[in-house]
Amino acid sequence: MTEEVIMFPVSEFERLQDYYKGQISQSALLNKAGRLAAEKQLILGNPTIPDGIAVKMAKPLAREQTRLTKRIRTGGAPRPGVGAPAPDEEALDSPLETC
Repeated sequence: MTEEVIMFPVSEFERLQDYYKGQISQSALLNKAGRLAAEKQLILGNPTIPDGIAVKMAKPLAREQTRLTKRIRTGGAPRPGVGAPAPDEEALDSPLETC
C-alpha cells in the first residue's frame, strides 16, 4: 500500500487553518452563550425563586450572554475598557428594585 500525498501552497494551508480556528472558537462561544441563555431562562421561569432574587441571579448571566453575543457578531476579541451596559440589560430590572 502506498500513501497518497497531496501538495498545495503553504499560504493556502495557513489561510484554511486560520479559518477553522475561527470556526472552532466561534462554535465554543455559541455553546457558552446558549448555556447562559438556558440558565437564565430556567432561573427566571422557576416559580420557587422570588422574582427579585431571580432577576438578581439572572443579571450577570444576561451581561455575559450579551458580551459573548457581541463578540460572536463582530468576530473579534472584546476591547479593554468597553463595559457599558447594553440596553437589553435594563429590561431585566424588577419593579422591586426601581421602587
